[in-house]
Amino acid sequence: MKKPGRPKKNLNINIDTKKVDVKITRKDGVTDIKVDTPKVDVELHKDSEGKSLKIDSEPVDVTINKGEVNVDVNEQSGLIGKIAKVLLKRFKK
Repeated sequence: MKKPGRPKKNLNINIDTKKVDVKITRKDGVTDIKVDTPKVDVELHKDSEGKSLKIDSEPVDVTINKGEVNVDVNEQSGLIGKIAKVLLKRFKK
């Protein structure tokens, strides 16, 4: 039988620099991570129901919510979007 682990400690971490802002919070089993840079913004939310990930950049926006993947491409050639879709399909498996 597996022993129950220790409960995870609450976190509240803020890192603020000229180019990157990072905020990590964890309380009562809910984890939120936000990374803000001039070129890309990333948000991760994890709770008992599942995970959601959002990547927001100028050429590509990616949202993964409970296994559902949405990719919006704002680039003329579409190369970045094609690469993102291939990587996300492999990631999902």
